Amino acid sequence: MPATSLPYRALARLGAALAPALGVADAKVRQGHDGRRDAAARLVRWAETSRDPGRLLVWFHAASVGEGLQAESVLAALHPLLPGAQYVYTHFSPSAAALARRLPVDAADYLPYDLPGPAALLLAALAPDLLVFSKLDLWPELATRAAARGTAVAIVAGTVSPGSGRLRWPARRLLRPGYASVTAAGAISEGDGDRLERLGVARERVQVLGDPRFDSAAAKVRAVGSD
Repeated sequence: MPATSLPYRALARLGAALAPALGVADAKVRQGHDGRRDAAARLVRWAETSRDPGRLLVWFHAASVGEGLQAESVLAALHPLLPGAQYVYTHFSPSAAALARRLPVDAADYLPYDLPGPAALLLAALAPDLLVFSKLDLWPELATRAAARGTAVAIVAGTVSPGSGRLRWPARRLLRPGYASVTAAGAISEGDGDRLERLGVARERVQVLGDPRFDSAAAKVRAVGSD
């Protein structure tokens, strides 16, 4: 089973440790750090009071607003297919907080830093059946630990630009275990699918499905036209 490397864990810890200092000069970094500081505890409290172990739980993660809108489209499609499921949504950017509050989910919050402790704590508390990353914001510690628990790991609206830093060394090597944990990936285009494979997703697990955000917009236009 894939697992993150010691260098990745060291860099993740360094990034988390530097965030308060970086936040002094950057309000967005400061806001994000403040939101993440107690996010794990808040999500664990929700799980303790509201998690129903007899129901499936789907956990969506999106970095910011654009990725969140793509996740929203998939959420809308999943609800009628899994009407009894519980849904959790996490985000990384402060700009996505308002979107998170209006999504049809049972709990929404910041995603804590990608460290072994918080990842293990949340997976144990939430016990997700499916973990879905939107676009490209896959976090290796969370993904590998989820897969090790038997949780299916998916990517929707998979997009990897040709110039993405994730494709270059050393990022690709550090992130590879996370992508190797993916059970299924929906890519927007053939090129995106090829690049997801380069990142570590097994080719047979990649399907080209287009952009769910545009599919949702087209459905809304058709609905208005039929009124």
